[in-house]
Amino acid sequence: TMLGWVPSGRMVRRAGARPGDLLMVSGVIGDGWLGLAAVRGELADVDGYLAGRFRLPSPRLELRQALRDGASAAADVSDGLIADARHIARASGVRLRLDLDAVPLSKPAQAWLQTQSDRLAALTALAGGGDDYEVVCTGAAPIPGFSVIGEVSAGEGVQVVSSGRVVEAGPGGWRHK
Repeated sequence: TMLGWVPSGRMVRRAGARPGDLLMVSGVIGDGWLGLAAVRGELADVDGYLAGRFRLPSPRLELRQALRDGASAAADVSDGLIADARHIARASGVRLRLDLDAVPLSKPAQAWLQTQSDRLAALTALAGGGDDYEVVCTGAAPIPGFSVIGEVSAGEGVQVVSSGRVVEAGPGGWRHK
């Protein structure tokens, strides 16, 4: 896991999210999944940006200190944002509310989204695709370098919302056997 890179100091684990915390993510989400489609020739990728994001993900090492200082729980986004948020919810014994409309997207991902007839299905695919190697975390206050995409409450699992309504997100990412 990418969060194993903490050489010294406090390591942020999946368990630790508390009701009242914010749910946050670093960087942009969906480029890894779109990059795989580009590599397969299923998607136009004129400048090769998306393919590059898939082939050469860059760990967010510059966020280590901000995570240590402000995160109550964290996971790398490898299986997909929804699935990796679910890992935090399970380990922490809480419920996460994830707002698809707040998930940060790159310009190429926004352009792709504009071409999709079913916006909700497209947002769910981007948030479930995986291979982004960003960091999803929870914390009591906003953390520099992260976008707030939801909140933590009592309960269990991940509640995915869009346009203020709860949506069925399915597994939301890669399922380990």
